[in-house]
Amino acid sequence: MKICIIGSGYVGLVTGACFASNDKHDVTFFDKNKKKIKNLKRDNIDIYEKDLLKRFKSAKKIKKINFSTNLSASINNSKVIFITVGTPINKKGNIDLSQIKDVTCQIASILKKNNSFKVIIYKSTIPPGTISNYCLPIIEGITKKKNGIDFGIASNPEFLREGSAVYDFENPKKIVIGCNDKKTQKILLNIYQNYLFNNKIISVNVETAEMIKYFSNSFFALLISFGNQLGNFCEKINVDFMEVLQAITWDNRFLPNKKNKKPEFLNYLIPGTGYGGSCFPKDIKALIQTGNKNNSNLSIIKEVDRVNENQSKVITKKILQILKDNKNIKKILVLGATFKENTDDLRNSTSISLINDLSS
Repeated sequence: MKICIIGSGYVGLVTGACFASNDKHDVTFFDKNKKKIKNLKRDNIDIYEKDLLKRFKSAKKIKKINFSTNLSASINNSKVIFITVGTPINKKGNIDLSQIKDVTCQIASILKKNNSFKVIIYKSTIPPGTISNYCLPIIEGITKKKNGIDFGIASNPEFLREGSAVYDFENPKKIVIGCNDKKTQKILLNIYQNYLFNNKIISVNVETAEMIKYFSNSFFALLISFGNQLGNFCEKINVDFMEVLQAITWDNRFLPNKKNKKPEFLNYLIPGTGYGGSCFPKDIKALIQTGNKNNSNLSIIKEVDRVNENQSKVITKKILQILKDNKNIKKILVLGATFKENTDDLRNSTSISLINDLSS
């Protein structure tokens, strides 16, 4: 199938490279940044992700990857359009949907003059209700066409962990497909046909797909902050929190099978400097804002955010106390500046926050 990837960033590159190299889809990477497209043509990828360059070169070798700075040509020559542009948090703490709005308007203007059935898939993380209440009215308003009849629209959130994104894409725990018509659903199932055999496809409506992504990130963010808060408390009462966690692993409500294998989600409870990166911080804040707009006080999620914001200061206070008690210590070594091991991503790095707190 012919696929256009709009936005050649982290999610877009992994998605496109894996689709092209493994599933043999014809993928066109579009980006308005001409320098980025020029670099991609030369195999210069500006992020580090294990096996990404390998998949990228493999797809190029079998001529399944193209590059473009012409959006009209990219869309007209494709059946499916994946939107993977950024949705950052602005200075006021609200999610910035300007890139989503811009690309939606541009796509709509192109579809207005195209009579073939195209499917627009939002893979960018956007608050629940964004597609139905924000994107769809724009497209139908500009094109004067109807969703499910003249074009398809869907939510297909990503669940890629930085450092193992290629592996996660190729070995998904779940694939969420959110759409409101059978024709669009059939096309998405065709895209992911190589994964149908393992029953990991979850077909829901658009709003549910958007919410699944936020629930997932909110839940794991909750575990991190919950673990940090109880870890801080255990330290005060002279309890080894790691021993507490070890005991929890024997509770059969947490065991995935009879082999006593430790569930992966328990790793999120290990106390540390908090969560960072490009997803959890902005998604938690965006969900809080969405709740406020819908008169829902997401107090637990707000507390998750507050605990995480404060966690580097808690660690800083401990370190400063150690320095005060041991006046011979003159230097501090911080091992690891990225937000997570095996990545080169400094976005919202809690290590950087810690360094800044110690330096102030």
